[in-house]
Amino acid sequence: MNVKDAKTPSSVKQIVAANIGQVLTPDNRLTAKHDLEEGYQYRMLTLDSEEEESPRYIYRLTKVDGDFLYFSTVDKYGRESFKDYERFRFGQLSKLKKNNSYKADDYNHCLFTIGECAYKNFFGKEQVIETTFRDGVWISNEPYGRDKRQVVFRVYKTDGLPLYEYSVWPEGTTLEKRRVEIDQSYGLTFDVTKTTRGMPVARAVCIDAEETRRIGVEIRLESTDGKAITKHRRFIAQLEEFVSSDPCLPRLSRSTIQQVKGNGWIFDKPNGEIIIDTINEGISAYTLASFSMGNFDQWYSLTSKRLKDYFEPKGIKAYIKVDP
Repeated sequence: MNVKDAKTPSSVKQIVAANIGQVLTPDNRLTAKHDLEEGYQYRMLTLDSEEEESPRYIYRLTKVDGDFLYFSTVDKYGRESFKDYERFRFGQLSKLKKNNSYKADDYNHCLFTIGECAYKNFFGKEQVIETTFRDGVWISNEPYGRDKRQVVFRVYKTDGLPLYEYSVWPEGTTLEKRRVEIDQSYGLTFDVTKTTRGMPVARAVCIDAEETRRIGVEIRLESTDGKAITKHRRFIAQLEEFVSSDPCLPRLSRSTIQQVKGNGWIFDKPNGEIIIDTINEGISAYTLASFSMGNFDQWYSLTSKRLKDYFEPKGIKAYIKVDP
């Protein structure tokens, strides 16, 4: 779909109408001012999901330096990770690197570049995004999943942060996200004596193992009655949460979750990325390339049980496929 021909959904128009004079445009992007203060917290809520009461993580503004806004990620237990990891200026995102310098996110840069813009993905492959701006909305035709394209309608506030996002996938499925501001009292006490969603956090299950093997993994969700679940966006959000909380699996594509913490241990996620896509009436989270894992049998047993406990009560058949 050509972005110039893309019809703006009514929900996107309503967001723009409710924020007249407060949306980011090509004309005001480099001059817009923010009024955010340190401690401001927000998250992007996936509509029609069950995350409202238990978000996976939020963003906390931990430093303000003129036009630069620095955000750290905070999990649902109130634990900060990656201090000042993301830096925004006029909507442009940069990420903190190991040498304590910030590198512009080329994908994000392309979202604000009118016309065609090329960037390299995690694996160094060149991808192209086509973006236009119309009536308060940034509209992009961009890569999605395995050799697919999606059209995404985005609305940003003049503080440079995303306000609303509406994605249209090739098969007609849509996904909506909106910004939710979190009260600064947000946060729960983490009980270090317990486990994180059934995964032991008192020892390194997969990263520090003496013996490892290279594998590819697919976590598959299907309906027990044979009906398609590809249009149930809440299952996609739940699978994202499931994968992000597992210390042995690589990070989700374009996710900030690089580590899982608990009980004094910090689990660095393995190198690589996981894509979540709708395939053959079901939903799959699969690794884009093989990665190294230790104690595979233990992980497989624990994760299979987690899948069963988490998804079977919802009428969903969930299982793991491994490519040795």
